[in-house]
Amino acid sequence: SFFNEEAGTLGMWDPVKFVEQGHSGIYFIKPFDPNKVPVLFVHGIGGAGHNWLYLMERLDRQRFQPWVVQYPSGMRLGLISTALHQAINEMKAQYPFTQLAVVAHSMGGLVARGFVNLHQASSRKTFNITTFLTLSTPWDGHKAASQGVDHAPVAIPSWFDLVPGSPYL
Repeated sequence: SFFNEEAGTLGMWDPVKFVEQGHSGIYFIKPFDPNKVPVLFVHGIGGAGHNWLYLMERLDRQRFQPWVVQYPSGMRLGLISTALHQAINEMKAQYPFTQLAVVAHSMGGLVARGFVNLHQASSRKTFNITTFLTLSTPWDGHKAASQGVDHAPVAIPSWFDLVPGSPYL
């Protein structure tokens, strides 16, 4: 399954292989329903769709439809945010939604914030982001990322963006 812990680990440590194996994308749990508001779930570093199963099972399915984004969490956050912005715009070209709710965890909150900022700056807003909810997002970065960048034999690219005071933050 694409929604497993191994996929999330691969996305962090070998993001190119993660993409090559087709793990990246936005996944529907059920077919699109124009009468329900999409809720985009964005995982954190090392995560994947399985991180959201508990919340998706408890989502009010009369009003909302879960969409799960999977991305290679080892890549630079600006690249991920831009790719997510482009993917959601492609989704809008295919599906008639007018609202989108965004729920993100940890580093995923920084990715989602980048996407929201790109959407807000766009001159072609064809839908509204009505909710932006993040859980445990390191808004000021994470000191452990600094240690990884400074001392690890190989630094994961996303760590550079998680360093407190980084240009991305």
